[in-house]
Amino acid sequence: KGYDFVVRALAHIPTKVRPKLLIVTNGGSHTWKSYIQQIADRLGVELSVKTMISDNELVDLYNRARLFVYAPYLEPFGLAPLEAMACGTPVVAVKEGGGRESVVDGETGLLTERDEQTFAAAVMEVFPNIQRINRMGEACVDTVRSFWTLEHATRRLMTHLDRARLSQINYCRNTITNHNATNES
Repeated sequence: KGYDFVVRALAHIPTKVRPKLLIVTNGGSHTWKSYIQQIADRLGVELSVKTMISDNELVDLYNRARLFVYAPYLEPFGLAPLEAMACGTPVVAVKEGGGRESVVDGETGLLTERDEQTFAAAVMEVFPNIQRINRMGEACVDTVRSFWTLEHATRRLMTHLDRARLSQINYCRNTITNHNATNES
């Protein structure tokens, strides 16, 4: 999930202004938690890990968070950024996998390359700026409401299916036309 990357990236931020990191997960072994905690302790990153929390608590955490950071390795679709955005929480994400699809760079958050210093700089570009956080938070909610609802997803799916169907029909017509032209020769 890239938690080690996030911890190392946050370590590049000066201690006085470094945000605390809260990781929320559906599971994870004791070994994994110990590994992440050791990295955080060694680098001086204040870390808490919450496991198996209720949906209500998760929404509360998203609502209270100033920023959501997201750096999984090539996750195909990131639901967590959309959850944060639905709660009005801007996202700083690595520009890979699902993050590219859900985060609107410069509007609902920032997208960066997988580079710890670049990621840390993006966090600090947003984190201390309450006006920007509020502006991005509003854009987050608007984006989720206008693009990521079930109704909008269904409409996009139907558009893709219609294109595929029309493509197949055109392919069949061209095949028949070419076959007929060949037989008439």
